[in-house]
Amino acid sequence: MHSDERQGRGRALNRAFKAASGEVLCYIDVDLATDMKYLEKLIKAVSTEGYDFATGSRIMPESDAKRPFKREFASRGYNSMVRLLLHSKLYDHQCGFKAFRRGPLFELLDEIENQHWFWDTELLVRASIGDTGFLSSCVLEAWRIKQG
Repeated sequence: MHSDERQGRGRALNRAFKAASGEVLCYIDVDLATDMKYLEKLIKAVSTEGYDFATGSRIMPESDAKRPFKREFASRGYNSMVRLLLHSKLYDHQCGFKAFRRGPLFELLDEIENQHWFWDTELLVRASIGDTGFLSSCVLEAWRIKQG
């Protein structure tokens, strides 16, 4: 989808998801830092394993993520604060490797207030708190900073 105006990442994702027709909707950051061998596992978490939302995680102990110290420190700090302050049980809220079951995603899309970089965090936190009953899963991944 193309837009001549800057919409913000969250608004662009909202538009794309609303235009999509699948039962399982996913997105992957354009830098392709996540190894695509994990795509099937991500989609299966939602399509056959009963989860409503699935996200990659660069932070789970079993993940094979290689990042510069500053980036790793900032990411772990941010995700620790989200878990502590917002009571999320997920490890990695900002990883650009996510899949959603259409129904639960659409129940929350119009409630998301942030239309920029924190769209992911707000969506995942809203899905995991209260009485939504949505199930979320973290998927292990290999992640590398692309050079060049």
